[in-house]
Amino acid sequence: MGAGAAGDCGRGATAGPGQGMAPFPGAAGAGGARRDGGRAGGRQSGFGPRKGRFRAKTSAARLSGALRGLSSGHPSVRIATSLREVVVAQLTAVGPGAAALCLLWGTAAGAGEIIISASGTSFEGGPAFTVRLGEQEVGAGQVEADQPPDTPAPFRFEVADEVLRANGELSVAFTNDEYGGPGRDRNLYLYGATVGATELSPQDFRFERGGETQEAEADASFVELIIEGDEARAAAPAEGWLPVPCEGEVAVTGFAMGAVALTPEQEAALAPILAAAGSGDCSVVIAGYASLTGGSELNLEISEARARSVLDALVAGGASFAESRVVALGGTEEFGPDEEHNRRVVVQVVQVE
Repeated sequence: MGAGAAGDCGRGATAGPGQGMAPFPGAAGAGGARRDGGRAGGRQSGFGPRKGRFRAKTSAARLSGALRGLSSGHPSVRIATSLREVVVAQLTAVGPGAAALCLLWGTAAGAGEIIISASGTSFEGGPAFTVRLGEQEVGAGQVEADQPPDTPAPFRFEVADEVLRANGELSVAFTNDEYGGPGRDRNLYLYGATVGATELSPQDFRFERGGETQEAEADASFVELIIEGDEARAAAPAEGWLPVPCEGEVAVTGFAMGAVALTPEQEAALAPILAAAGSGDCSVVIAGYASLTGGSELNLEISEARARSVLDALVAGGASFAESRVVALGGTEEFGPDEEHNRRVVVQVVQVE
């Protein structure tokens, strides 16, 4: 595991230096006097009456949040009503916000990756940090000395999928504290992170120092780590850092002529769909088929009843879908001349973006 590399995309609009509340009693803003009594000049240790490890959000940070909402607030899903076509269409924002949206989207992590968004104040070098996921040391990074405090940079770390799936706690620790008096200070600002498929805001972190823990304020825009050993920690969400993707197809076959109820063997074939649908973010299309034996109206009824039996079995098994569609396709020879092969239900799932 190597040091994190800072990229260009992802440097969004955020709170400026010196804006927001002072973290401890008597503390200065960003770049001001340190907050711990261990050094002359008033570095006071301990927690103040405010949850001051987290600075107040400015209008620029609120704009960043609004753009992030725009990037995910207008998805559309179209599920075809014939055969087995599933098409997902993500609306694309255009206009004045497009460049800012590019910056936000450019920091999205893929599977096997952790991105830390950080900046800070520099004194005889930029602030450095280490990253851990559970018991696994992921790597280390350092903010460039000339990096503006109000412009976070993304630091990327490769992580094995099995480490992500262990769902250990994310820890970012400040490692190179330096203080030379008021205005000569080295601090680390953590604006957020992306772990696998999960984005973390400052509100998802808790601040820890010497066994004491503090939660984020609702309007925080970054976590400030000012003493060597200060940590920001975030637990994995309930679905884990790498949720099972909503994708896949299962064919339920083996129906007797005219049969619509599922056998235990057919219910067992739905296991991959149940696993994929655990997050509740999946959209599903369930297409029922019949053989050509019998009238067309009867075959439509049978194919629909088979598809609904499958949907009922999925729901009974704990599946939750953002959208579900049952399609009755009647009699067919699409799957070959053998009538038994055409008495089936095809289930497809897709992620709602």
